[in-house]
Amino acid sequence: MDESSHEVEIDPEDLKVFREMKAEIITLAVERSLLREEEIRHHGKNARQIIAEGFDFTFKMLDAAMAVGELSILEDQLSWALKRLPHDNVNPVFILNRFELFYDVVDEVMPAEKSTGVKHYIRWMIERMHELLPNTDQPPK
Repeated sequence: MDESSHEVEIDPEDLKVFREMKAEIITLAVERSLLREEEIRHHGKNARQIIAEGFDFTFKMLDAAMAVGELSILEDQLSWALKRLPHDNVNPVFILNRFELFYDVVDEVMPAEKSTGVKHYIRWMIERMHELLPNTDQPPK
């Protein structure tokens, strides 16, 4: 990744809107994830809770990174996820898919004039995951 992309300021008002829309964003992202049976089957009857917790964690990490304007927070979390989640039988490609789904939800529900900075951070996570995972060299959004 381009080192110059590691410090990105976000308008505090945009971050405020993102925070206010947290429940809506996570609820919609969870509902869409649950439609991907092949990606959630291994979670069993706890799929909804596990997926919701994952999106909540993603939201918190994005919020923290945007609050201080530092993408390195996300870099650390992606590194941790790639080491930890396979032990929970979570395919890292499924995480990438959820990031892409999260991006789509934010793009749909947040006002366009407030979502630019937020989408930059999510897009960065997607691009970085493509770099870290073999055979996922699809062009990012």
